[in-house]
Amino acid sequence: MVVLTADFFLFPLGSGDFVESFFYTVCIRAENHKWGQRFPCIMNELFYGELPYKHLKKARRELRELFSVFKQIPPSQSVWITSDGKEPWIDHVDEAAENLADFYLSEEKLNLIRLMGGAILRAMKQKCPLKLESVVYDVLSLDSIEDLDEALGDSTLEDFLREYEPDDFEENEDN
Repeated sequence: MVVLTADFFLFPLGSGDFVESFFYTVCIRAENHKWGQRFPCIMNELFYGELPYKHLKKARRELRELFSVFKQIPPSQSVWITSDGKEPWIDHVDEAAENLADFYLSEEKLNLIRLMGGAILRAMKQKCPLKLESVVYDVLSLDSIEDLDEALGDSTLEDFLREYEPDDFEENEDN
């Protein structure tokens, strides 16, 4: 999973292949195959991991311009490159979209470019760089306390809390 981070705020984008495909589409369709020539902050800084705080305003302008450019390009012009041969776009596109600006959806089914814009604004507010990072996480979805009890196995949540007091996690002074 690739995310944008601004301080402790996390903006989930999607799989690595999905995010790379978005950036390759930017290069091929909006920069005439010249990586970072038109959108240097987004393509040469953010894509490679960190957009410094001092470049956030410029990146915001670039993102607005990119949105305008993508509004003129049909979704059929998206570029998909994957490392494993799987289709990363199945759950991350709006099939009813009429242009690339509205085509890409984040992990949370939000417009990808608008989400990136929100992440830039959050980084500006936090006065911090915006980072593009790959994270691994496993989400356990629980709908009720019964589901939590089932996930804990033979122990209930109360048993767990009773068994593990805060003192249990402090270092033993004898060691």
